[in-house]
This record gives sequence, C-alpha cells and structure tokens, in this order.
Amino acid sequence: MLLLRRFIRSTSPSPDPPTSPPLLIKDLPQIDTCDVCELRQQDRGFLVSKLNKNCTGCAILRSVILIRKVELFEDSKVMFRYSSRSWGRSALVIVTEDIEGTIWGSMRCCEELFVVDDSQYPVDGFLYPHFPPNHFGLSDISGNTGSVAALVWVNLHLAECDNSKKHTSCRPPTTPPLPTRVLEIISPQRIRLLPTASTPPGKYICLSHCWGKKQLITTTRKTLRRHLSKIPWKALPKTFQDAITFTAHLGLRYLWIDSLCIIQDDDADWRREGANMANIYHNSYLTLSAAKSADSSGGLFATSHPDFVSQSFLVRDTEGQECCLHIRSPLEHKLRANPPNILPLPLMTRGWTLQEMILPPRIIHFLKNEILWECNTLSDCECGVQSKDDESRSLNTTLARPISALRTLDSEEVAKRWRIVVEEYRTRSLTYEKDIFPALQGLAKFYSGFREGEYVAGCWTDDLIGDLLWFVPPNRNLEPGFRARPEKWRGPTWSWAGVRSGVLFRKTSELADEVNQRTALADVQAEVVAVEDPFGELKGGVLRIEGEWIDMKISWDQEVGVDDDDKENASLGKIVPNFILTSVEDIDADSTPIENLEYQITPDYAFWCSIKANMAPGSRVRIVKLEQRISWIYCLLLRCVDQEEGIYERVGLLQYGMWGTMYRLSRRAENGIVVVI
Repeated sequence: MLLLRRFIRSTSPSPDPPTSPPLLIKDLPQIDTCDVCELRQQDRGFLVSKLNKNCTGCAILRSVILIRKVELFEDSKVMFRYSSRSWGRSALVIVTEDIEGTIWGSMRCCEELFVVDDSQYPVDGFLYPHFPPNHFGLSDISGNTGSVAALVWVNLHLAECDNSKKHTSCRPPTTPPLPTRVLEIISPQRIRLLPTASTPPGKYICLSHCWGKKQLITTTRKTLRRHLSKIPWKALPKTFQDAITFTAHLGLRYLWIDSLCIIQDDDADWRREGANMANIYHNSYLTLSAAKSADSSGGLFATSHPDFVSQSFLVRDTEGQECCLHIRSPLEHKLRANPPNILPLPLMTRGWTLQEMILPPRIIHFLKNEILWECNTLSDCECGVQSKDDESRSLNTTLARPISALRTLDSEEVAKRWRIVVEEYRTRSLTYEKDIFPALQGLAKFYSGFREGEYVAGCWTDDLIGDLLWFVPPNRNLEPGFRARPEKWRGPTWSWAGVRSGVLFRKTSELADEVNQRTALADVQAEVVAVEDPFGELKGGVLRIEGEWIDMKISWDQEVGVDDDDKENASLGKIVPNFILTSVEDIDADSTPIENLEYQITPDYAFWCSIKANMAPGSRVRIVKLEQRISWIYCLLLRCVDQEEGIYERVGLLQYGMWGTMYRLSRRAENGIVVVI
C-alpha cells in the first residue's frame, strides 16, 4: 500500500486550473419582467440598444455581453431561452443577427447561464421569475480531464455505482476472472505483462483506443518474453501512459490493452482472445475510452477550450441579496457522427471499437473538453447536462444500453436491437476487410445467449427474413465504396457484410405495415475459417430459399453507365439510374415496361457500371419473395452467376405494392428452391 501511495504521488494528475474571483455586478433593479427579456417571448429577440436599464434580466444580459466580450452589430439581438437539451434546467443567452425578427436567424453566439449550487439561489429572490430555481443544476467542468478535479469526479461516480442499490445491474454478483494476460502496474514506470492462469480473480480496467497509422508497441512471439519481464515506460505511447496513470490513481493494479495483451502475430492466440472479447469487456470494472485521439500518441487527457470553462459573476440587488451566476459556451455531447454539423470523434468511426462501447458495464469517455460517464444505469458528464434518455448525446443509449437488459426483452425486441447494432457498425470503418465479422464477434457471442437461433454470417436463423431485409440507403449511394463489391471476399452477397456501404433494415411500422406472410427458408450455412470460432472470419456462405420467384428483365438510363476508361472520374452525382422492369414471358419479344411507380429498387452496389460484376441493360434477374406486408411485398433481387448449377447472388432489394402490373405478374410466380451465395 505504501508503494502504491508513493507511485500515485510521483505520477500525480495535473493540478486544477487556477480560478479567478467572480466579477461583482451590484445594485441590480428589482423589476419582475419587461418587454425585452420576458421569458414568454421565446421566439423573438430584441435589439441590444433596446435593453431596459431598469430590469434585472436586461442588466444580466448586458453583463454576459461584457464578460464574454461578444462582438455586436447594429442588427444584433438578444434573448433568454430555456434549453431543451437539459430538460429545461438551464437558460441560454443568445446573440443573433436578425432574419425577419425571429431568433432562428443566423446565430452568432450562444451562451449557457447557470447556477452551480442550488443552495446559493434565493428562491424568493430578485432573479425570479427570470430564472426559476428548477432551471439550474449544471456544473463547472474541471478544465483538464487529467486533473485532480476530474479524478475526484470519476471516483464519486464509481463510489455511487459500487454501492447504490440503483446500480445493481452495473456490477457482477461475484468478482470475475482476469483475462488471459493483463498489464500489471508494479511501481512508477515499471509495467509488465502478467499471465493470469495462477492469479486470483480481481478488478481490471480496459482501454478502448484507435490504433492509427503510427507504429504501435505490440506483443509478438519475439517480444513476449521481454514484456513478461518489463515493458519500458518510454516505449509506451502517450495514450497508454495516461491509461496506466489513471488506473493507478483509481487504486487498481491491472489494465488490459489489446495490442499488448494479445500476441499479435499468433493467429491461434488472436482467434482465442478474439472469441473471448465479449467476456473481457463485459467483465471489466471500468473501460477508458480515448474518444478524442486518432491514434495512440494523442493521449487520454486534454485541457478544455477557454470558452467552455465558465466565468462567474456575482449579482447583488439593492437589498443586499447575492447570487453567483456562471456563463460559458454550451458543450457538444454527441458521440456519434452527425455530418455536416459536427465532426465525429475518431474512436467512434472505427468498427472494432463498437463492441468496446456497448459491452462494458461502465465506461468513461475522455473528450476534448470534459469527461463523459456511462454505466448500465446512468449517463452523465462533467458539465451536468445529463439525461439517461438523451439519445442525441449518448451513443450507448441508442444502442440498447444497458446490454444486460437483453434478458428482460422478448425475442422480437432482441432481434430489433441486433439490427440497430449492425446499422451503427456499418457506419464505421475497418482497416482490413477480412475483419468484418471478427470485429463484431464479441457482441455476436454475447447476443447468442439471448437468441434461439444460430449465428450465420452476421444474421440469426430465428429471424433470418428480418435480417435479410437490409438495403443501402440512398444517402450512401454517393460514397466511393458503393461503386463495387469488396476487393476481397468477406461475406456472402445475401449478408449485409457483402457490401462496402452502410446499411439499414426495413422496419415494421405500426399496423399499416404489419407482416402477413414470410417465405420459408430451406437452409442457410456459413463456412468459418476456424471451427472453434463460429463468430469469426468466414470462407463461404450459402442460402437456400424455398418460396415464390419470378424472372424479369432489368434496364436503366444508359447515360449513367460508366466506361472503363472513365470509371475513376465518373460523376458520383449521377450514379443511381431509373430502373425499368419488363416481363420475360417471351424473353426475345418486346414487352411493355412496368411503371416504376409500382416498385422501388435499392441496389446493393453500382452493378450498372463497367467495373466488377457488372450487368448489361436487359439482363435477366430473379425476384424472390421474402415478406408480404399489408401494403408492400419485399423481395431479393438476384442475378445468376452459374447457369448450370442455378446459383445466384444478391444485387439489391425490391419492394412493390399490392396493385398494378407488377402484382399481377407476381401472382403467376413459380415455386422452388433458389440458391444464393
């Protein structure tokens, strides 16, 4: 214990940034409201020159403009407004350039005004009704995510999570076993790799980070013996050093980092540890998310931008009542990408890290300006704008956190949540295409405990039709990855892994789109690279559908085709043509095109381009019915790749209405088994 204390002292976190005394704004008037800043007028702003000198609210607005050094123009307008992002607990001061007198003009400045401690607020005081007490409750941020204040904030959350009855789903009933190997923190700058076969169960922390393009220290068969003795501190990148320091400050001894705890050039070890990834993250005491760093040199800690560190000012009325108000720019809390409004955090763009965000019972994200906490019970942040149900902020809230809640859901809801996971996963990137299944195997293995069917190529046999109803959304058609199939085979074409673009799933919307009938599946198989790892890399996959099918011809606007010589410079803006389906009852005879208002084709890739696996206009396609709903029928759009064997591959998803020529032709569909690879 003495050794650990010496270590913590020698690696103490950054000191808290200095704070300046609050500016005193005194002798405020005591008028309740005025026409300028009245809260009921939330859709309008008022010229700064019109601010009332005899109104408390107007005086505070003037103070904010002074303190924040807001640049003003002749048409600048200001107003108070409550923020919906914090469920009405904060007031915003907005400075804007006027467009037709509305506050939703060209916003130039948006400031967050709050009281740190409700006890400082005089309930019957001079600020009411401009700021009712329930509109406060925000907090100052530490100013440095590696500071003592930040560490105290995390420790308070850990203490509550460890001891509160509300957080029982955040902690295991017994201490779980350690991973196969962990980093042992022995003393300052002395770290070693520890095999845990003879080590009793204990708490450990995981690190989630981006590997990046820079050379990263790893454990290989050559360095294994050396790492078992000692890992040089100077050889560790900044993110690893910060993670070790933070782990020690929390009083823990063990840390798991993938690049050091898995033997990177040992395929057998990789498959074994990869198959155990679900347990590693799910059993961790805490996971540290290096969310802001694009590679391991970026570190965990950061100093906050001055705009987000609050400035305070003390207001006092003529009766001597005082209240300390704080002002800052609102912090952005979206972990997920939402272009073009914000840039995604680097960690949230990587495919491997998705399961690292969902599986842990607790995770803290080190952002650019503050720390964000998530556990199975609560989402919170240093600035205090926290809400468990705020989906715009929390990544995991939208992805079925807490994942432990799966055991309380019925099979249909579990199936829906898996598809939500896949949709998020396909927005992320992978360095190696072969990792499409290994990077998700931890989550897949965890979900297998709550599914009645088998896992096959990213889909589940207990709801395979639902998992086959994926499509490439139109907004992903402009991406370069949409132009062709993956460079190397990584999954069957009927699986969402068979395309390079993001995917969505057709969802059942209320009774208007209720499922009436589904096609029977004769068989589905996937051939894995390693038999001991059914959730990992694949070598092949075959789907046999027994149901209704009809052959047709497909054509499209010729001008959108891309010649081989011009494929690199082709205009992506014209990449998706208008498709035309015609009957093939007489394949050599002209037939009347079916109006495309009756159907919708969403292609899996640009098969009309002269690149790879292209199709010529007039090609024959097979339409295989998957699901019939009240309003629409959903089908696989297939092309034949082996005439003799009758083998097909998927090229898109087709839906058509229960009316018109398309529907009448489908009534004459044949029945049989269709093989799709």
